[in-house]
Amino acid sequence: MPHKLVLRMAIQLLPPKATSMASFSMVAQCVGYKPHRLIFAIGDAHLYRNHEAQARLQLSRTPYPLPRLELNPHKREIDVFLLSSS
Repeated sequence: MPHKLVLRMAIQLLPPKATSMASFSMVAQCVGYKPHRLIFAIGDAHLYRNHEAQARLQLSRTPYPLPRLELNPHKREIDVFLLSSS
């Protein structure tokens, strides 16, 4: 089950919201689907001239490892999910 996140406009290089993917994954699990892909579309991506230096700095940095979302496979109701660090 793919998840499509559409932004109408983006003025900087922003990652998709993790909460959107997390809630999509929980709903998918509750209805018996398995999410496998995030499709991220930006309708009007642009960068202002005064943001160019910050964008170049951001692109020069080594990225952190991607976050992982692990859901308890036995949870089938949206109300029983809890935030846990374990």
